[in-house]
Amino acid sequence: MKVDPNELRKRFLDFFDARMKEHAGGKVKGSLVLPSSSLQPPDPSTLFTSAGMHQFKDDFTGNLIHGTRAATTVQKCMRTPDLENVGKTARHHTFFEMLGFFSFGDGLDGPNGSKGFFKREAIRWIWDFYTLPWDKGGCGLDTSKLYVSVYKGDEKGDGRDEEAANYWREILGKLWKKDELEKRIFWLGEHDNFWPAGAPSQGPNGVCGPCSEIFYDLGPEYGEGNVETNGNRFMEIGNIVFTQYERSGPAPGKGTLTPPAQQEHRLRRRFRATRDGTRRRQNHPRLRLVCADPTSVARISPGRQAGGIHP
Repeated sequence: MKVDPNELRKRFLDFFDARMKEHAGGKVKGSLVLPSSSLQPPDPSTLFTSAGMHQFKDDFTGNLIHGTRAATTVQKCMRTPDLENVGKTARHHTFFEMLGFFSFGDGLDGPNGSKGFFKREAIRWIWDFYTLPWDKGGCGLDTSKLYVSVYKGDEKGDGRDEEAANYWREILGKLWKKDELEKRIFWLGEHDNFWPAGAPSQGPNGVCGPCSEIFYDLGPEYGEGNVETNGNRFMEIGNIVFTQYERSGPAPGKGTLTPPAQQEHRLRRRFRATRDGTRRRQNHPRLRLVCADPTSVARISPGRQAGGIHP
């Protein structure tokens, strides 16, 4: 099935706008869909906007300059670190649109009637968006082709993200028995399921956390292997990062991870390649809509914190 990029954009925004309004108990005044910010951000720390969360940096710290606790966007992005890999893989690109939804303060009420959310809601919603039938607002992906990954912790298992795994078990357990369910959850290390990659042992210091990804199996024609060993066959279509730590200490070198005062999280998705059967996203007429990042949510509260942003 071929997918119109404009339809995909609208479907995504409508889906998360509705879910976030439902989460707020129908109290939201107006739309939670916000426009893309400029490709050249006012932030002096970066040359280009490379993630949907850039325009929300103040909101993540509790200064709600957008007047809401929840939002969804389609953000124009530019990334230069992937230049060397463009054309060599089906997964790297430079200019693209990132589809995201965001929360600023788990459970907190916003001035527009919105309400912040966190890990459980984000995992549930993105799964529903991918798997609900097309006529019910979802993408209708075949659940038998989907796998997920979570952070396995360091060499001692410290930081192992059992919380995210348990949320996935709640969902996958309705589809598969325990043995098959566990085969669909992969435990990966800090270079695959932590943001920034390698941060616990290498840095940099600052907000960081484990992430959880969703993969689509393109089929045996792309070789053998699994999520961990064959990235060409098992395409990442979603990424949720839970920034539940503040890193300090030597960089490089093993740092100290402590809960910060704010939390964010975000998913990234690459969908059209799985929906319409076209694997090489850079060949699509609408450049980079295929790789989207459907979520950035922030949690600002005492106690546990999490969140996400992933390059």
